[in-house]
Amino acid sequence: MSESSETDRLLLTQEKVKHVEDITRENIGKVLNRGDQLSDLQRRADDLKVSAGEFNITARRVKRKLCWKNAKLWVIMLFILIVILVVLIIALVATVKSHKNKN
Repeated sequence: MSESSETDRLLLTQEKVKHVEDITRENIGKVLNRGDQLSDLQRRADDLKVSAGEFNITARRVKRKLCWKNAKLWVIMLFILIVILVVLIIALVATVKSHKNKN
């Protein structure tokens, strides 16, 4: 073989090696970037888990508070209803007594 042909083959091989090195560097960069993205995603997932726990605690506290508020409201409404019924019964009894006394 001629020296020119071997030189051409060597240059072609060097170009292929350089191309493979470039692709390898690019792939390594992508893997590192992906690792960073996964780390960021893991951090955000952990933050979300903490926030969800805090939300759950707060939601339970608010639910309990509203339940007690609702119970108090029902007790007040029941008390008012009983007072109204007692007043009506007293008025009715007084009316019946006054009609008996007139007769």
